Amino acid sequence: MIQNTVATNKPLSTVISLSRKCKTLTQLKQIHAHILKTLLPENPIAIRPLLSVAATSNNPSFFYYACLVFDYIYLRNTFMYNTMIRGFVQTNLPKPAILCYLDMLNCGLGVNAYTFPPLIKACSILVPSFKLMGILVHAHVVKFGFSNHPFGVSSLIEFYSLVHNIEAARKLFDRSPTRDVVMWTGMIDGYGKVGDIEKARDLFEKMPERNVISWSAIMAAYSRAGDFKEVLCLFRRMQEVGMVPNESVLVSVLTACAHLGAITQGLWVHSYVKRFNLEANPILATALVDMYSKCGHVDSAVSVFKSIFI
Repeated sequence: MIQNTVATNKPLSTVISLSRKCKTLTQLKQIHAHILKTLLPENPIAIRPLLSVAATSNNPSFFYYACLVFDYIYLRNTFMYNTMIRGFVQTNLPKPAILCYLDMLNCGLGVNAYTFPPLIKACSILVPSFKLMGILVHAHVVKFGFSNHPFGVSSLIEFYSLVHNIEAARKLFDRSPTRDVVMWTGMIDGYGKVGDIEKARDLFEKMPERNVISWSAIMAAYSRAGDFKEVLCLFRRMQEVGMVPNESVLVSVLTACAHLGAITQGLWVHSYVKRFNLEANPILATALVDMYSKCGHVDSAVSVFKSIFI
């Protein structure tokens, strides 16, 4: 089937389509075999789509195979290195991601705007032990001319927030000529993590547009500060503007209900969780059990526990 499909007038586009549809490692290997036989002799970069799918699929066996493929590629380019850096980070292997970047520089390849967000994320995962590495990566962002790129700035804001250098994060935010919703949300989350609720709320109210993650960030900030009444007030306001809550928002609301004994709103959240089949989420399940327990509904807590965890 794969053999007949690849032998078309547009082999490379077909390989891209088939790579994205791979469900098993055997299928991936079949496509790789066809690339080696029919495309690589005339088109050395034909391996790119397969490498991209394998490295970033969140499938451990696919990623291991991507590493093997990458090791045997003689003519590597920036796209391939970026793909592997992203794959290492998605697989929670931050140190190999950084080593991959260093190898890329040693090979004399240029970077682009897509190189730095996953690289900065790798440094964020390694905080606090790799704080200096994050600062050095920031220096490279500036050196290579990407200091105003929104993807990189958003990642750096997250990094500096994690190392509790909120002043550096705010400087990046204020100097950025193009502040998208991700950057605004990152700065709000940063202030929330260091406990500066006033500045987090000030930015939230000034946002030109908000998404559900923005609401989640400000509600999480108030939850960390123990202001659970405000969490519920924000949730009501969120509903009034027609924003659909995500799982993170629901966890914040359930936490607030647990501390305030607000069983009515807790029951509404549980009903919402059932309606949208979110019961399998272990964090939500734990929040539901905690809410029912603290509100004195032990039988309901046990029932949730049994239905989800057993």
